[in-house]
Formats: sequence, structure tokens, C-alpha cells
Amino acid sequence: MEIVDSQTHVDEFGLWLNLVALLNINPDNNK
Repeated sequence: MEIVDSQTHVDEFGLWLNLVALLNINPDNNK
């Protein structure tokens, strides 16, 4: 079960990285 927990955590981290990457790619959208 620990492995499943770890994978879920990695997936959430990946989603966050995608969000940050999108914001970094299009900073003008934040204005």
C-alpha cells in the first residue's frame, strides 16, 4: 500500500509541475 500512496503523491506533484510550467510559459496570462 505504501507504493500506491507514493504513486498518488507523485501524480499530484506532477500536476502541480504542469500548472507551474504553464504559468511560466505564458506569464502574460497572469496580468
